[in-house]
Amino acid sequence: MYEGKKTKNMFLTRALEKILADKEVKKAHHSQLRKACEVALDGKSGSSTLPPIKSKTNFIEADKYFLPFELACQSKCPRIVITSLDCLQKLIAYGHLTGSAPDSTAPGKKLIDRIIETICACFQGPQTDEGVQLQIIKALLTAVTSQHIEIHEGTVLQAVRTCYNIYLASKNLINQTTAKATLTQMLNVIFARMENQALQEAKQLERERHRQQSPVAQHTEPESPQLQTHVHPPSKTPTQEANGPVSPATPSIATPSTPSTPSTPAPESSSSRSASGEREVQGEQPAPDENPDPENGSEFCVAENEQTEADQATVESGATAGQPPGAKFSHILQKDAFLVFRSLCKLSMKPLSDGPPDPKSHELRSKVLSLQLLLSILQNAGPIFKTNEMFINAIKQYLCVALSKNGVSSVPEVFELSLSIFLTLLSHFKTHLKMQIEVFFKEIFLYILETSTSSYDHKWMVIQTLTRICADAQSVVDIYVNYDCDLNAANIFERLVNDLSKIAQGRGGHELGTTPQQELTLRKKGLECLVSILKCMVEWSKDQYVNPNSQTSLGQEKPSEQDSSETKATESINRYGSINSLDSTASSGIGSYSTQMSGTDNPEQFEVLKQQKEIIEQGIDLFNKKPKRGIQYLQEQGMLGTTPEDLAQFLHQEERLDSVKKNKMLFFSLQVGCNPNEDVAIFAVDSLRQLSMKFLEKGELANFRFQKDFLRPFEHIMKKNRSPTIRDMVVRCIAQMVNSQAANIRSGWKNIFSVFHLAASDQDESIVELAFQTTGHIVTNVFEKHFAATIDSFQDAVKCLSEFACNASFPDTSMEAIRLIRHCAKYVSERPQAFKDYTSDDMNVAPEDRVWVRGWFPILFELSCIINRCKLDVRTRGLTVMFEVMKTYGHTFEKHWWQDLFRIVFRIFDNMKLPEQQTEKAEWMTTTCNHALYAICDVFTQYFESLNGLLLDDILAQLYWCVQQDNEQLARSGTNCLENVVILNGEKFSAETWDKTCNCMLDIFKTTIPHALLTWRPAGAEGDESAIFHEYSSLPVSFLINLFPDDHFLSCPAEIQEQRLFSALLIKCVVQLELIQTIDNIVFFPATSKKEDAENFAAAQRDAGCAADVQVETQDQGMFRYLTLEQLFKLLDCLLESHRFAKAFNSNNEQRTLLWKAGFKGKSKPNLLKQETSSLACGLRILFRMYTDESRQGAWEEVQRRLLNVCSEAVAYFLALTSESHREAWTNLLLLFLTKVLKISDERFKAHASRYYPLLCEIMQFDLIPELRAVLRKFYLRIGLVFNIGPSAPHLTSSSSLPPVV
Repeated sequence: MYEGKKTKNMFLTRALEKILADKEVKKAHHSQLRKACEVALDGKSGSSTLPPIKSKTNFIEADKYFLPFELACQSKCPRIVITSLDCLQKLIAYGHLTGSAPDSTAPGKKLIDRIIETICACFQGPQTDEGVQLQIIKALLTAVTSQHIEIHEGTVLQAVRTCYNIYLASKNLINQTTAKATLTQMLNVIFARMENQALQEAKQLERERHRQQSPVAQHTEPESPQLQTHVHPPSKTPTQEANGPVSPATPSIATPSTPSTPSTPAPESSSSRSASGEREVQGEQPAPDENPDPENGSEFCVAENEQTEADQATVESGATAGQPPGAKFSHILQKDAFLVFRSLCKLSMKPLSDGPPDPKSHELRSKVLSLQLLLSILQNAGPIFKTNEMFINAIKQYLCVALSKNGVSSVPEVFELSLSIFLTLLSHFKTHLKMQIEVFFKEIFLYILETSTSSYDHKWMVIQTLTRICADAQSVVDIYVNYDCDLNAANIFERLVNDLSKIAQGRGGHELGTTPQQELTLRKKGLECLVSILKCMVEWSKDQYVNPNSQTSLGQEKPSEQDSSETKATESINRYGSINSLDSTASSGIGSYSTQMSGTDNPEQFEVLKQQKEIIEQGIDLFNKKPKRGIQYLQEQGMLGTTPEDLAQFLHQEERLDSVKKNKMLFFSLQVGCNPNEDVAIFAVDSLRQLSMKFLEKGELANFRFQKDFLRPFEHIMKKNRSPTIRDMVVRCIAQMVNSQAANIRSGWKNIFSVFHLAASDQDESIVELAFQTTGHIVTNVFEKHFAATIDSFQDAVKCLSEFACNASFPDTSMEAIRLIRHCAKYVSERPQAFKDYTSDDMNVAPEDRVWVRGWFPILFELSCIINRCKLDVRTRGLTVMFEVMKTYGHTFEKHWWQDLFRIVFRIFDNMKLPEQQTEKAEWMTTTCNHALYAICDVFTQYFESLNGLLLDDILAQLYWCVQQDNEQLARSGTNCLENVVILNGEKFSAETWDKTCNCMLDIFKTTIPHALLTWRPAGAEGDESAIFHEYSSLPVSFLINLFPDDHFLSCPAEIQEQRLFSALLIKCVVQLELIQTIDNIVFFPATSKKEDAENFAAAQRDAGCAADVQVETQDQGMFRYLTLEQLFKLLDCLLESHRFAKAFNSNNEQRTLLWKAGFKGKSKPNLLKQETSSLACGLRILFRMYTDESRQGAWEEVQRRLLNVCSEAVAYFLALTSESHREAWTNLLLLFLTKVLKISDERFKAHASRYYPLLCEIMQFDLIPELRAVLRKFYLRIGLVFNIGPSAPHLTSSSSLPPVV
């Protein structure tokens, strides 16, 4: 005790002093913490001894010493928090802090609950200090595994989910690993304690029974009363050995093997906990200090209101929600284990986000962790977990649901874990899970084996699992007896053998969805599985032969000699025999007498039962061909009664009958269903539903269309009856049919989609929502499983989705409908053969075109309808998806399909279909047309080889149309898209294509020169309207139509005319600039010219002697080399025309003033300086590039002539400028001109220098910038050298060199 007191003093003193010594504590906002530490230290120094461990007054001291640590944990200073958590962990580990007293701050709780809550609250999300995270994990592990304290219910959950959250949120790999290992240890302890408590209780009861029988035993086996309720596992128990070591790092988990002594009594709360458990078993209310709602009772708040998946899954309305009445726990430890197990199940059920799974995402990591922990629990399950009704119900209600969701996961790790959990359930819990096992086999195992859409990895894992199942003879027999010999169950064994046989025999790789090598591997594995089944059958048969009179365990494996009789009994109970499958009566009312069999297993009885099942199936087959013959056969075989009641029950309940024979009972319902009296209509619709369900339950044979007939009344009622009640009922009836009978529906899909199409435009939210949910289920699930059966109605499905998307009242539904249309495209891509093979209504369509006519065209057409009918956000989404489909699947399109497709696409730009209102039209052009234009060019580039010959003319015409519209954004986009198309595809252009492209650019140039800028006059200046008319006369008719779409422009007020004219002229100016830049980018590649200007200027800045020596790095990426002389000269003429127009406008100061005063273009006088300089710069670059191109020597003379004229004219114009800012705008242009001239050969330089010399001398009178003077100096020095004027300048060649001669 002294050592314990000394240790406690050491822990407390060091921790409190360390907290007080921290500089953070000295701050004002930590005054309360500082004071609590000082009081605690003073109190400790004032008492010479501390109370002994587990004494009656311990809780008073605990209260006193816990306060400073609680405040320290709340300080948010990592150093202080770490110190506090470390001390709390040590105090708990050594038993100095038990928290068994009531919590003074929270009635009904114990202090330990507050301690754990404080520890957990130190975790504040991903931003929590990594050291703090590690200390939290250590403290919680100690608290959960310690034998000195007890935590239950909500507190246990809080500790578990805090470690769970740390694993998900921590960025530190060590902390993640530690948190995961801690969770495993916690769960082992929680479940081991539960099992051990039950074992101890059973032993205690046995001792009590012996004491009652033999009084002497009371004196020979003294026991401490605390052991009855102290639930810590002993050092070695069968349960613990089976489960493995619980917690190697925490030896305090094990209970001392010697009885408790008075010096170390058990915790005081043990007896109260036991009493609580007993009260609960008896059905009484919990004591006031217990929390009846433990999960809500322990809140977990993350910083900034963030909650992880663990919090959301564990916070519920009540701890006992969903429990069956009468099922209770015998001890509080069982409730702890149940709450943890249920929380993990719910965590594993949380859905993953859409799209490809991210291995680092919280959702996927949480799902994997929860499944791993569940697998660990099941693999280590003890007798209580395997037999207690509450845990069995939890497995059915939560775990099996989780498996059904995760068992179809596309994530291999999740799927593999689900299979491992299923194997464990099959091994330990199969006696309770007959129905669930059947569903798992049908919906997961067999479905994956039978469908081509499942991946190779999934198939391989399923076969691996089946190999393990089929290696056990008892399991194979159990499957056959419990399912194939049960009239109400599916033939699991038969389907399994058939599927494995098909895989072993080999099928086409395209059918299985695998490569030839993968198919070969599957074939081998399938064959191994079949051989294993055969071996099991032989093994079981041997057992039957050797022991013909003892068949209770159906060939149970012989136990080893080491197995005890108790183990044998347990194993026998855990296996379900044939009697488990015979508890229910037959569903159809036929052969029900055959299920009343004795409780002992008899192979002969199973053989008879199987024969009866085959007779029933054969009779049903006969009925579906000839009803009378089928009924007669069943009656002759004694499987069907002869009374009308028997026959009615058979027709009403048997699920496999063909409904065609009852078709006439449906077209009265049609009339009554439209009755204005709702009661009458409801009765009619309900009658229709019942009859239709019976028809649908039987399915429909190939080439029959009777489902159309008996479902047509629903469609008719939906069209004619406007009652919301009746319409809602019709939708619900159809939804029920889909949800329950989707596999049997064939021709009826058309009627179903017709009903939903009518519901899609409804304004009643419940009708639209239910119809859309069912449509979504069909598209995502039914199409996946039964696509061949639904292909006839594929167009109807897409049309139905389109109608949902166009319902403006429900925008969320619209977006989801578009997503489902995109999902439909996946089916067309993956299953083109299904469209080719379907010939019902497409006999006049070539097989290779059926996938287009019935698949791709409906999808793209309906998306175009959405674009043309919907508001901005919905049509934008529709447009995006339409082009996503083209880009993703266009490689499968034939050339003539593209022509049909772009007829649809170009409807977006159709003037006749554009909105009439000017504001809506402007929005349409700026958004939808603009978006579509870029998308069209992307598609054209992606599939250039296929589309060039088909669509180039149309695309160029569309680009031309865009720049003619009175929309600046669209006009800019038109030129930008033209540039992208040429740059990305120009290398593949033919001469004819280049001609068409250049002519398109010329047409745009000519039609967008804003001539009216030079001739415009204010309205009424000449006293009549003729001046206005004259200004518009230069505009093309199409432009006028766009400016004045509603009426003749002369009928508009003059102010509006001017405003629209100015807007149109401004757009023309923009297009001119954009087109100049486009030509420059096409010829020389984007950014090349800009880079050249920058380097010329930088070189001139560095040194006058180096100005002409800088070599511009020119990667010939532009289209210059692909353009002919004629094409280049055409482009050059356009550029120079644009330049001259800009010069004329910039020189006309009077006209610019008039426009400025009239409000044209901003606060300063309008000018076209950028157009003036950029057009000339681009022209000069083209001329100088041609001037140095060896492949165009024949044009050098013409190029030189043009160069001399253009450059002379340009310099002369510069000399005439009077505005300083105007001259500054020409700086880069002059630098370009002089640099280019300096790089030509001496012979050519003579011609140029002779022409420019007088003009350049005049330039010297201006105040030029240093960079321009430096280049001029170089020019004059070059003149001296070339013309032999004056002595040579040797210093030039030493410090610099002349430009290279080209």
